[in-house]
Amino acid sequence: MKQKTDYIFFGLTGLIIVNTIIQSQLYNYALSINNYLSFVAWPIALFLRLKNYKVRRYPLAFLLILATINIFNFGLGAMKLSFSIGDISSIPAERPGVNPIILLILIAYYFVNKKSINRILNNTFRGTPEERKVEYQKTVDFYLNKFNSCNKEELKDILKDFNDYPEPAKIALRQIQLKNDNA
Repeated sequence: MKQKTDYIFFGLTGLIIVNTIIQSQLYNYALSINNYLSFVAWPIALFLRLKNYKVRRYPLAFLLILATINIFNFGLGAMKLSFSIGDISSIPAERPGVNPIILLILIAYYFVNKKSINRILNNTFRGTPEERKVEYQKTVDFYLNKFNSCNKEELKDILKDFNDYPEPAKIALRQIQLKNDNA
């Protein structure tokens, strides 16, 4: 079901694009570079979504994020919340800002795909579970090597402050204690 909901969001943004094109023709509005960028990016994102490959859902999220900050503009005019100082250039482009309508669509997209988006963000910033396991084991091995180089008196002092050490250090200390108890 969630795989099919992407098409609802493509439909919403597509309707906004069609409305923009019709109104620009009827009322002779000049479109900005941001509009043309969205007109090109939308079918590309739709094509990539229709392709059956691993990251087919990323283009829509990328499109909505860029539309939220007005890099891509699906609508006419400048409906945005932004702060600026003066006119930067004479190029018919809109300044970046937050487009409230697309922001609402992006928030709805997030809530529909909350689990997968959180997993992607978690994997991006913290690593996959396998990567975290490997990193955790490296930390345990680091403490194991560090504590193995200590003599028995230093080890006794370290064990007095056992609760002050992080969890990987505690695991390493337990392994050393087991090794010493068995010896």
